[in-house]
Amino acid sequence: MIVASHTVTDPCRCPYLPDQRNTMEHVVVKSMSTLEYEQLLQTGWRKFGRLLYRPICDDCEECRSTRIHIPSFSPNRSQSRCLNRNADLRIEVGQPTIDTPRMDIYRRYHVAREADRGWHRSDHSIDGYSDAFLDNPTQSIELSVWLEETLLGIALLDITGNIVSGVYHYHDPDYADRSLGKFMMLKVIRLGELMNRTWAHFGYHVAGCGSLRYKTTFRPVGILGRDGVWRLPDTDGNYDPDGEEDHNAWVTFSGDEEADT
Repeated sequence: MIVASHTVTDPCRCPYLPDQRNTMEHVVVKSMSTLEYEQLLQTGWRKFGRLLYRPICDDCEECRSTRIHIPSFSPNRSQSRCLNRNADLRIEVGQPTIDTPRMDIYRRYHVAREADRGWHRSDHSIDGYSDAFLDNPTQSIELSVWLEETLLGIALLDITGNIVSGVYHYHDPDYADRSLGKFMMLKVIRLGELMNRTWAHFGYHVAGCGSLRYKTTFRPVGILGRDGVWRLPDTDGNYDPDGEEDHNAWVTFSGDEEADT
C-alpha cells in the first residue's frame, strides 16, 4: 500500500449520536492491494474511493463494523415479504458510472434524508460522486435496480477475495413503500453468494442510532469490538462485549424485526 496522506480530524458533533463528539482517522492511498484492503475491512476500516477511514473517538466506541456470513444467511419473514413485493424489479450489475438519472436520484435521496432524518448536508456534485465511488484502487462494482426502463436505486460495492462490501446505496424516495434499501441489501448478499464470497460487510452499526438498527436484522451478523474480536449481538441487536465470539458466524437467529431503510 502506498499512502498519499494520513490525517486525524478535529473532534466535532457526531452525526449518529448528537451528545457525542466524533473523531476520524483518514488515510488516502495511491495504491493498495485487494488483500491489504480485505485485512483493513476485517479490522474496522471503511472506504470511499481512495479515502480509508475509521472512527477513533476518545469517549465513545459505538461505531462497530458489521458483517454477515453469506453461506448461513436466510431472509426472515419481513425480508422475504420485501423480496416478493419487488419481484417485478430487474437487477443489473456493472461498473460504477455517472449519468443524469443516477445523479438525479442521488441528490433527491440526500435532500429527502436531510429533511426527514436530519442528515448533514453533503457534497452532491459530480466530482464528489466520482471521488467517492468511481476512483477506486481496488475492484468495485455497481448493482442497479430497475422498474422496466426506470432506474430506482444504486448499490455501490467493493469486492475482495472473501468479501463483498456495501460502500453506499441510495434509491428514489418516491418509491419509499418498496423498502428499496432493504431490497438492495438482500440482493447484495445474493450477489456475494453467486460470487462465492464468504462475508457481506455493511459498514457501522451504532447502538442508540435508530436509522442504523436495520443492519443487525440481517442475521447471522457479527459485530466487531475494539478488542478486534467479532461477536454475535445481544437479543436487542447490540454489541455484547461478553457475547459469544463469531469465528464463523454459524449461529442462526430467529428474530424477525422490521427494517426501515
